[in-house]
Amino acid sequence: MATKETCKMRRACWDNEVAAFIKKVAETFTSADCTDGGNATGTYTFTEKIPADSLVLGCKYEVTTAFECDSTCVATVGDGSTVDLFGVTASVAAAATVGCSAKYVSNKSLPFVETATAPVVTITEDSDFGDVTAGEMTVSVYYIELN
Repeated sequence: MATKETCKMRRACWDNEVAAFIKKVAETFTSADCTDGGNATGTYTFTEKIPADSLVLGCKYEVTTAFECDSTCVATVGDGSTVDLFGVTASVAAAATVGCSAKYVSNKSLPFVETATAPVVTITEDSDFGDVTAGEMTVSVYYIELN
C-alpha cells in the first residue's frame, strides 16, 4: 500500500503542498466530422468540456492524416467566440505532431474558463471549407482546475 513516505507525489498532496494537477481534454475527429460554415471555415466542437474555474495552459495538434485542401489549411482552438483563445494558428496540411504553443508564449495571459466550456477547433481553408476532402487529427487542450 502506498504511504506518505513511499510516494513523493502523494506525500506532497497529503501535506497540502500541491495546489493543482495539469489535466487535459482530447478528441480525435476527421474533416467529415466538422460543420461547414459555408465559407472558408469548418468547426468541430468537443463533446467533453473544460471544467469551470480552470486556467488553460495550451494545446497540441496531432495530425494523423493531412487535411487535403486547395492550398492552405490551418487550425485554431477556441471557445466558440474567440477562435484562437486556447492556442495559436498551426498548419494541418501535413501529417505530424504540431505543438501548439500556449498563449503566454505570445505575451498574452492564460485564458480563465469561468463556466464549463467545450473547446471548438476551427479549420480554415484558403477559400472554401468544402474543398477539404480528407483529414484526421487529435487535439489536446491542457488546463489546471482551480477549484
